Amino acid sequence: MDLRRRTLWILGAFLLLISFFVLLLFGNSYTFKLDIPEGTDVSDYHITVDEGDKVVSVKDMKIKDGKLELTFQSESRGKVFFEVEGPNDFFYMDVIYVHRFNIMTINSYMGYTRGSRVIPITGLLFLLTLLVFNITEYRKRMKESMYQYENVRALSWIIFDTMLITNQVMFVFSDQALTQSLKGAMSSASSIAMAVFPLAFILSILVCISNIRLMMKEGRTWRNMLGVIMGAAICIGTIIPQVLSAWLNSNLFSEMHNEKSAWLYVEMLITNLVLVMVSYLECILIGTIIMTVKAARKVPAFDKDYILILGCQIRKDGTLTKLLQGRADRALEFAKMQSDNTSKPLTFVPSGGKGSDEVISESQAIHNYLVEKGIPEDKIIVEDSSTSTEENMRKSFALIEQQSSDPKVAFATTNYHVFRSGVLAYREGINAEGIGSKTRTYFWVNAFVREFIATLYAERIKHHRVIRALSLTVTLSVVLVYYAAIL
Repeated sequence: MDLRRRTLWILGAFLLLISFFVLLLFGNSYTFKLDIPEGTDVSDYHITVDEGDKVVSVKDMKIKDGKLELTFQSESRGKVFFEVEGPNDFFYMDVIYVHRFNIMTINSYMGYTRGSRVIPITGLLFLLTLLVFNITEYRKRMKESMYQYENVRALSWIIFDTMLITNQVMFVFSDQALTQSLKGAMSSASSIAMAVFPLAFILSILVCISNIRLMMKEGRTWRNMLGVIMGAAICIGTIIPQVLSAWLNSNLFSEMHNEKSAWLYVEMLITNLVLVMVSYLECILIGTIIMTVKAARKVPAFDKDYILILGCQIRKDGTLTKLLQGRADRALEFAKMQSDNTSKPLTFVPSGGKGSDEVISESQAIHNYLVEKGIPEDKIIVEDSSTSTEENMRKSFALIEQQSSDPKVAFATTNYHVFRSGVLAYREGINAEGIGSKTRTYFWVNAFVREFIATLYAERIKHHRVIRALSLTVTLSVVLVYYAAIL
């Protein structure tokens, strides 16, 4: 277990102990403040407590600011009903539970209690600490390299945690029953999905339009439908709880309005599990989009010795497609920017092998284009055996290292491909910065979805761990709320 996780476990245990000791210190008494008729006196009111073991005692009874203040003190573990009767048909009845350590809860087994505000406060402190840890991790990793999927995960947690904190703040300033605190914690996570739903719905429509254009231009493949699938999944995932609730209410109306009905808590469990998962995945998607855009917009420092040009499909006559020409032109543009700023020349490294349906290698096609643009032969190193982006990086860098012991490298690719290419380079141990060429807008949507899927896969163990923890937390919370209702 790393230091960060160990610290969070210790902090969580410490905050739980604080909550327990606060409840232990203040929870052995409770004061009811009841609205009463004007002009009445304490002697006008009569308290009746259920017969049986002495569970509570009346510690104090007075009228203050027009309210009857009735304070009970816990005596022994148990459950007791009490009634207050007074003039003008005044009547009030409630139930008191006394738990272990003489902690009292009112109205239900996990109802109101003195000191209960400590629970949302400690929860908020834990979330704030988690936010600080994630910001620290994000900044540290960004200094190492922006091309890491860990950056997406850290950024996603910053977004998720910030939204949780925003919701949690509202609960700090109000007295709530323990069950309400649990429901509030669950609703904090699920409310993210509800808040993002209007945006997700609009985006899903835009995604469909974009994907239709993409399929018209590039053909009908499942990859070209990723955006539609993702948009539909987000919308369906957000709508499912509402559909389930409506169905249960229409078929089990009486059961759904019975606080002791198991169906009510089944609906609560499914609703919160789905919405929490959707919220978490939405935050990862947002983090992916932010990192992809940041990588695409970043211009490398003007101190480079070499610039790789990542290959892709060429035309049947051996010339560059618009996509590949854009990459080559972007490399030429960067070379000019560096020359204008530092006068430092660049060596070009076109990369890409020959496909079975190509007349020459992709790198040779790029080489020919660079020569046409006036680049000298001695400023071009051709890597013509790679078949993937990983091989582009690895084999090109191997050629560069044959000529330089400490090279400073940039790479040129399409803007939506910069982040993934940078990640692959970083995993190969290559310290390189990317620069992206412009492409048509409809490519971006599917690119974001592909990066999102790649992020999930690359960090699948950690994401699975988080999802398990969130699912377990939601399930335990619902079980506790149900347990409190049936007692």
